[in-house]
Amino acid sequence: MDVKRLMGAVLLCVLLFGAGTAQELAPEEGLRLTVYTSHKEEVYRPVVEEFERRTGIWVRVVTGGTTELLERIEGEADDPRADVMFGGGVESLMAYEGCFAAWSTPRDMLLEDCRFDEHRFVAFSRLPLVIIYNPRLVDDPPQGWRDLLSPRWRGQIAFADPGVSGSSFTALATLMQALDGEASLALLADNVRGHVLSGSGEVVSAVASGAMSVGVTLHETAKKRILAGDRIEMVWPEDGTSAVPDGAAVIANCAHEENARLFVRFILGEDVQRRVQTDFARLSVRSDLARETEAEEHAFCAYDIDWASANQRDILATWGALMREEAP
Repeated sequence: MDVKRLMGAVLLCVLLFGAGTAQELAPEEGLRLTVYTSHKEEVYRPVVEEFERRTGIWVRVVTGGTTELLERIEGEADDPRADVMFGGGVESLMAYEGCFAAWSTPRDMLLEDCRFDEHRFVAFSRLPLVIIYNPRLVDDPPQGWRDLLSPRWRGQIAFADPGVSGSSFTALATLMQALDGEASLALLADNVRGHVLSGSGEVVSAVASGAMSVGVTLHETAKKRILAGDRIEMVWPEDGTSAVPDGAAVIANCAHEENARLFVRFILGEDVQRRVQTDFARLSVRSDLARETEAEEHAFCAYDIDWASANQRDILATWGALMREEAP
């Protein structure tokens, strides 16, 4: 047999027997869980791996942007493919609440602004928004949301598509509540039109590389990249920022509901919530964990989650229309 035929035979055996082995190793249905997550890998992976280690449940992870995953869950409502939605701002989860199973969490476990007693999801962590800038390019950075609306920053703001990124939608809702509603939305659109990034992960890279001068991102993301050596700096908006919790929810009529509920209880456990603060550079939602962090020293606007959720689709539709207009 010549070398090519020998290699072909070996490859065929690997494919056939490898597939059989994988099927044999796959766990029974009672030990499976499918998680849709918009978290970055450095957040979801250690949580999922520890959950698997403790429970013996095998977790299949599907990643994507918050909005695209929620739309997928809505589209799969008659035949759910996921058991848990892990991630996404709670105002985004609220907009798709009809897709989730009922849930309740002991009130004294959570901080007051992280209790959603009447809703079908739980808070996982709190995520302040900040403005970042490249100090090599900017001597006088914007100090708040209103500054970002100045024509000075036209074409220089790194901002992710809010139709994909939950944090970018939260930024739009924060801007509208901290300032002048739809008028502020139009001014920001003028400054970012034609330069919107496809995902939130690109924002810091664009600013650090000098492709953009300033950007809007989560405090968590900015802090981690600064510690990793990226040359960016942060500004806490002086006109107030938001610290909207992200959350998790059990999918209604999912195939592995018991495992899904076990996972949600697990992420609210004290050890995972401590890791939220120490490893993930976020703020815990538990009332028994210290709140003394640098974030608590800064100004926060009165962010209305119910309003943001009720108006999410209209805000995104308005933003989409603004993006189709010609640049000033």
